[in-house]
Order: sequence, then C-alpha cells, then structure tokens
Amino acid sequence: MFSASMKFLMTCLRMLMLNYIIIPLGFITYQLVANKRPVVLILPYPGSYPECFTNDPIIFAGVFFLEAVNVVVGASISLGADCYFGLIVFQMSAILNIMSNRVLRAEANEELFVTLRECIDQHSQLMDFGHRLEPIYGLMILSQRLTDAVVLCAVIYQIHEVCTDELNLNGSTS
Repeated sequence: MFSASMKFLMTCLRMLMLNYIIIPLGFITYQLVANKRPVVLILPYPGSYPECFTNDPIIFAGVFFLEAVNVVVGASISLGADCYFGLIVFQMSAILNIMSNRVLRAEANEELFVTLRECIDQHSQLMDFGHRLEPIYGLMILSQRLTDAVVLCAVIYQIHEVCTDELNLNGSTS
C-alpha cells in the first residue's frame, strides 16, 4: 500500500544525502580541473574553520569523511524513527476505527458479546504495546530533539562566523 510512497521518500532522502556530499566534492574537483588557486575546500556542513585545518589535506579528508558519514547516518536514523513512529500511530488508529465499526455493526446478542470480547482483547494488546513503546520513544524523541537543538546552535554559530568573515573581507565592521 505504501511501497510507492516509501520508494519516493527513500529516493528523495538518497538524493538529499548525495547532494550534501557530491556538491562540495564537485566544487573542489572543478577548482582542481580549472587550476584555480588557492583551492577553497568546503565540507558537507559549511562553516568557518581554522586556517591550519584547510591546509592539511589528510585532516580535511578525515573531517570530510566523518561529516559525510554523519549526513548518511543522521538522515537515515532521523527519517526512519520519525516514519516508523508515524506508521505505528497510523496503524493503531486504524485498528481502533476497525474495532469501533465492528462493535457498531454487531447485531445479535451472541455476536455482540463475541465481538466485544475480541475487541477488548485487541484493545488490551494495543494498550500494552503503547505502554511498552512509550518509554523507548520518549527517550528517543527527547534525545533527537536535544541533538537537533545542538546542531541548530552549531549551524547558527557557523553561519554567523561565515557572515562575519565575509564582512571583514569586504572592509566592513560588525
């Protein structure tokens, strides 16, 4: 049912991850092929870094590799956790709607009694599953949001540093 949507979503995720990695590599390759000097080295997560960092190609390659791995792992885990949680909520809601319709459509006393018993058992299983899932996803969502906040702060700081560096290069003062 959702296979086409998941294929599209995974294709978009892969394209996004590849863009984060390929665009900096393409920019560096273009500079090398065009013989532009000095070569401006950029990373998947742009920012302002010390000069000694960009002068050493081995350190730069190591940091580039770590950031590329971070792009792939971070995006995959974040998207996977968000989608899985949404899927679970959607399925639980659908099961509850189906149980509601079964109870409303049951006619005879015997049929209503059997239907109610089955629905109560299924509801009990759903609630048990929800209670087991709550502490796991509670911690997972909390850690994910804390990580998002730290990454956001780091990106804002890097953007501020890049803008400050550009203003200083143009002769302006901040």
